[in-house]
Amino acid sequence: MAGVVCGLGGGGLVVVGRVRLGREIREKKERRGRTGRRERRARSKRDILSKALKGVELVVLVLVERDYRILGEIERFRFCLSRHIRFLAGFDGQRSCDRRLKALIEAEYINRKKVLYGIPSVYYLTHKGKMLIGANKRQDKTRIEKIPHDIAVIDTVIYFMIKHRIKLHEIITEKQINSIAGFGERKHCPDFVIEKDGVKKCVEIELSLKGNTSFEKIVENNYLEYNTQLWVVAKTGAKIKNRLEKLSSTYQNIEIIELEEVQAVVNHNREHNKSE
Repeated sequence: MAGVVCGLGGGGLVVVGRVRLGREIREKKERRGRTGRRERRARSKRDILSKALKGVELVVLVLVERDYRILGEIERFRFCLSRHIRFLAGFDGQRSCDRRLKALIEAEYINRKKVLYGIPSVYYLTHKGKMLIGANKRQDKTRIEKIPHDIAVIDTVIYFMIKHRIKLHEIITEKQINSIAGFGERKHCPDFVIEKDGVKKCVEIELSLKGNTSFEKIVENNYLEYNTQLWVVAKTGAKIKNRLEKLSSTYQNIEIIELEEVQAVVNHNREHNKSE
């Protein structure tokens, strides 16, 4: 018998012990016990994961070129309304645009929030969205008091694209200008610049009255740096318009556009697309 040690005693043959066989059985049981514990732990982990994911829908979004355009435009304007994105990203209708924005929210590339009563939700990039397009991961601060101004800026960009056939790549936003300037001395930047056929035009959306000295300094800097400075002013901003008209005798590159004209062109385009 394997593993059995025998000897002769006074009463005949005596079995001293099943040394090897007993050890092998114990080791086999121990191995089986360890294997069983590992399997139980693995099953437990699977059960925990299964419970955690129960009712959770995993979102897998295949990104297309238009998605990168959406993220890029939101990034360089800091935020956009859905109607802005519909035009800038070239959607045929608002409904298809909103469906894609919803998918990008679910995939955690963008988010939206309500920031001001009477104004639609604004869309902005998440950390994940910024990392995807290689943007600065620092989250842009949305200043509540500047929301109407910033919306008017994007409306004016769309106005120039519709009325003057300006392309997106010919527009440089304030954020991009500051990024190019780097960390040097901060100075006033226009709301955006149009560069086309070697001509540089700066655009300023002026909805509130500035002090005389600072206002004229901005006009002077724009006169020295740009071929044309275009000022968008509301009809209610008669004092701003009067100042610009007086300064135009010294700085001859000033042109004034009424904000109401900008809004009329943008709204007409939106209504026209609804009816198609």
